Amino acid sequence: MRPDPVKVPENGKRDHRYHLAGSVKCPADQLAQEAIVNLPCLLTMIPYTPPTPSDLQNLKNQLGLTGQQMAALASVSDGAQWRKYTGGANPRHVNLHMLFFVAARLALSDQELARVVEKMQEIGAGISMNDFSR
Repeated sequence: MRPDPVKVPENGKRDHRYHLAGSVKCPADQLAQEAIVNLPCLLTMIPYTPPTPSDLQNLKNQLGLTGQQMAALASVSDGAQWRKYTGGANPRHVNLHMLFFVAARLALSDQELARVVEKMQEIGAGISMNDFSR
């Protein structure tokens, strides 16, 4: 059995930052260490202010899509789910991950999107580029 590479800080709580900055104990740790060297932004939270419901409605209008199509673009279940982000008394905020996904689908070429899907598969996700029909 492989020893736990996560160091325990003085407060006794496990913290991924100690693992990432710790010594390399297996090939996966080596890859994580290389990613950190090459992409230091991975160690910090990304400041994010979500778009307003009006911003999301404007995007829908610019794209000429229905609520159901926007739901598909964001990979949420249906138009009613999408409307939770665009209306009502207390609309939900679109989280960074969902907006990043939508923006990637709108901005990336098929080849670039395929690279992302391949990386997701390498990580262990069950996903196919066929699911990203345009």
